[in-house]
Amino acid sequence: MGQIYREVSNEGQREIDWGNVRSFFAEDAVIVLRTSLDGVTHMTVDQFVQDFKEFYQTPRVREHGFKEEILAMDARIYHEMACVEVLYAATITDGTGASHKGIDFWLLNRTEGQWKVIAVTNEAVTPALGIPDWITD
Repeated sequence: MGQIYREVSNEGQREIDWGNVRSFFAEDAVIVLRTSLDGVTHMTVDQFVQDFKEFYQTPRVREHGFKEEILAMDARIYHEMACVEVLYAATITDGTGASHKGIDFWLLNRTEGQWKVIAVTNEAVTPALGIPDWITD
């Protein structure tokens, strides 16, 4: 899972290989992202990649870069399926130190020896919700 986070991170150093990012996902994967305190957005892989591309065009991100870093991770694997829970920090690398934390749940399936993401859902960590004990134990 760590490679997906590294691939979407730029830190102003390199161009993102969006084809490589797409390669982690099954063609019909479902992505559900928290987009506001009370809203989520359902996306296809192409919409997810396009959303990231547009994010990278915002002046602050284009100038300084962006980094997602895994803080904690747990995986459960049973034969050809897996569920991976990730606590991460996302930062625009402009030196302000400001970041936000989130939790991703990834569902994967192994087909022909390759793990592919079939679904991912995301939740923002807020002061009211906190970080659950089970992800940091």
